[in-house]
Amino acid sequence: MTKRKHIISIVVIVVLFIASVISWLVYQQLQPPSLGDKLEYVGKNSYGCLVFCDSNPYSNYYYATNMSPTEALKYFERATLVQGPRTENEQTDFTVRTPTGETIYINYYDGDSSIARKFNVKNKYILEIPSFKYEIAKESL
Repeated sequence: MTKRKHIISIVVIVVLFIASVISWLVYQQLQPPSLGDKLEYVGKNSYGCLVFCDSNPYSNYYYATNMSPTEALKYFERATLVQGPRTENEQTDFTVRTPTGETIYINYYDGDSSIARKFNVKNKYILEIPSFKYEIAKESL
C-alpha cells in the first residue's frame, strides 16, 4: 500500500468514527425521555439559545398521565413535598426535594388546559418538568 492510500484510509476511518459519534449523540437527543410507566412523554418546549441570548438553552418536558396531582406526588416516592400543591387557573404546581437535596418545581395541568390542547392530549393530565431537572426527577421515582 502506498503512503497516499494509507493516509486516505486513516482519514476515512476518522471521518466514519466522527460521523458515528455525532449520529449517536443526535439519536440520544431525539429519544423521548422516559419517566416510568405512568408518565407518557408527549413533547417539549425549547427555550434559550447558544449565541447572543440572555439564557442558556433548555427545554420543558411534558408527560401525559391519568394520575391526579396527589397520586403524582406519591409517584416520586423518593422525593418529599416542600411546597404545594397550589392551584391557579388551569395549573397546579408543587415543589419536591430529592434525596440529593435538590428541588424540582413541577407544573401540573388539567386535561382541558391550553398545554393539553397544544400536545393534543385529551382526558389526561399533563406534567411539566424542566430538562435540567430530568435526571434527578428520574432518580426520585
